[in-house]
Amino acid sequence: AQCSAATQQLLQDKKTTQTALSQTEKQLQQAHKELNAARAALARHGAAPAELQLLQHDAELARRLELADLPEDTTQALIRVVAVLAQRENMERLWTVLKERCEAENRTAHPEERALLAAALSWYNHNWRNKPYKLLEVPSGTSYDFERHLRSQHTTGGEKIRELRLPGIADGSGRVMNCKPLVSTQ
Repeated sequence: AQCSAATQQLLQDKKTTQTALSQTEKQLQQAHKELNAARAALARHGAAPAELQLLQHDAELARRLELADLPEDTTQALIRVVAVLAQRENMERLWTVLKERCEAENRTAHPEERALLAAALSWYNHNWRNKPYKLLEVPSGTSYDFERHLRSQHTTGGEKIRELRLPGIADGSGRVMNCKPLVSTQ
């Protein structure tokens, strides 16, 4: 009888232990999910912004913009990039460098390059909210106008715009600056 009672007690203890183990495993799985989510959030927040990453990985572009010696600290590097590219002449210089690259390589601006140009424009506009500058996009099929568009050196003729290679920049009054949209025509 004692042996039977002890066996029953052991079986009951085993069941209780298995239930506790199952609950602990579920808690551990939940903790792993939360840890992975926290790691992902930390990686997102700790990573350098895309504009800074482009300049850190593209030494030639950084050199042309006089941003080749960026500090290791992400915050300090971003502060320097914003301070430089928020100035009109440097924003125009960025556009010129991107135009030269597009022409030399006979291509459209890469999305990262366009994003950097848009960011520079928004940083500049932060100081000129009443008359913000804007990027000039030109849809394909639009009639080519030499006063408003800059034809790529790789297309010598054509009356219709085939593709936008690089957006232009218009000042706060809507006037196209020296940075006309770079287009290819057909």
